[in-house]
Amino acid sequence: MNGNGRTFRERYFTAQDGLRLYYREYGAHHTGGPVLLCLPGLARNSKDFDRLANILCGRYRVVSMDYRGRGRSEYDSNWRNYVPFTYINDVRHLLTAADIHRFVAVGTSMGGILAMYLSVAVPTAMVGAVINDIGPDVENDALDGLMGSLRHWPHSLHGWEDGIRYLQEGFPDLPADTDEEWLELAQNSYVEDEFNGIRCDWDKNILRTVTHAALTEYDFWLPFRAMHRIPVLSVRGEKSLIFSEKAFDRMAEVMPHIDRVTVPRVGHAPKLTEPEVLPAIEKLLESLAPVHE
Repeated sequence: MNGNGRTFRERYFTAQDGLRLYYREYGAHHTGGPVLLCLPGLARNSKDFDRLANILCGRYRVVSMDYRGRGRSEYDSNWRNYVPFTYINDVRHLLTAADIHRFVAVGTSMGGILAMYLSVAVPTAMVGAVINDIGPDVENDALDGLMGSLRHWPHSLHGWEDGIRYLQEGFPDLPADTDEEWLELAQNSYVEDEFNGIRCDWDKNILRTVTHAALTEYDFWLPFRAMHRIPVLSVRGEKSLIFSEKAFDRMAEVMPHIDRVTVPRVGHAPKLTEPEVLPAIEKLLESLAPVHE
C-alpha cells in the first residue's frame, strides 16, 4: 500500500542482460479482459499511472513498469543501452515474467512510441492501444526545448515545495490545478534522498541517446500503420508542443478507424483520468471481448 492508501503489488523481474527491473501490479491476475500495460514517458515511471490504475483495477489487471534507469529499476552502467530496442526487449521479458498473453498498451510520450513498436514485436498479444500525446511525427523544435529542460533539470532540491515550484515554473501546462495535484506530480518526479532533500527519480544518462541523429534513424509511421488491425485511441493535450494538431489529424487520415480525444487547457501530457479521456479508454476496453482461461 502506498502513501495515498491505494494498493498495488510490487514486483521485480530480470532483463535479458541481468538488470533487475521493477513493475507495479494492480487488480486480479485473471479478469477475462485484456491486461492494461502502462508505459511511461522518457524520464517518467510507473507512478504516473497510479490514479488510472486504481480506477480500472476493479475490472482489469493493470501492470505499470519502470524502465531501466528510472524509478525503482536498476540503472544501466552502459548508457548506450538506453534506446528503444532495449526497452522493447525489456517489455517482452516483462510480458513473460508477468504471464501476460493479451494486453492493451497505454503509452505516454515515449511509451506511445514503444506501443507502436510492440504492435510489430508481439502482434498476437497486443489487442489495443492508447497513445498519449505523441505521434509518428515528432515536433523537433519542441523536442529540443523539452530535452533542454530535462538536461537542466536539477538533480536535487531541498524539499517538496522546491520540487513543486520547479515544475510549476518550468512546465506550467502540466495537468494539475490544485496544490494536491502539483504535489502528486512532484512525488512522481522525485524521491526523498538521504540528506532530507529530494532527487530526480531517473538516470540523467538516459538523455545521452536522445539526439536528432538518433531520431532520424526511425520511421515511426511504419509501426503506427501496423496497428491498423486493433482499436487505437489517440489522446492529445490542447496545448501540447510535442504533438501538433496537424500530426493528430494526419494520424486519422492514415488510420480512419482511430478514436481521438483532445484534453483542453493541458500540454504535454494528459494524465488519462480526465473526463474527456476516461470514457474513451473504457469504450476501447469494453470493445474487446473477454477471454476466459
